[in-house]
Amino acid sequence: MAWVLVAFYVVLSVLTYFAMVGRTSTRRLFSAFGIIAVQIAALVWIQIIARALGSQSGRGSYSLGVGELYLAIRPILLFNVAGCVALVLIFLVTLTGKKPDSD
Repeated sequence: MAWVLVAFYVVLSVLTYFAMVGRTSTRRLFSAFGIIAVQIAALVWIQIIARALGSQSGRGSYSLGVGELYLAIRPILLFNVAGCVALVLIFLVTLTGKKPDSD
């Protein structure tokens, strides 16, 4: 599980870099779409982990505790927060970006 999270962080870093230094709005837009796709993949991953942990609880016993689920998905939640910060940074760079002079 750790290597997948590291791969997600690497992809997020690369996409954020390209979105921040992209000279055209198209490059920034495609990088932002990539970050959103990685975020969706992470949310699907959280659901898979939650279902797997939920299926481990036996019949007639208490369901999976919220604390156990939080501990299992905590690194992925941190990843999603980092992804949201990256999208906000891209949005701010896009708003404050200057167009090149045509002189």
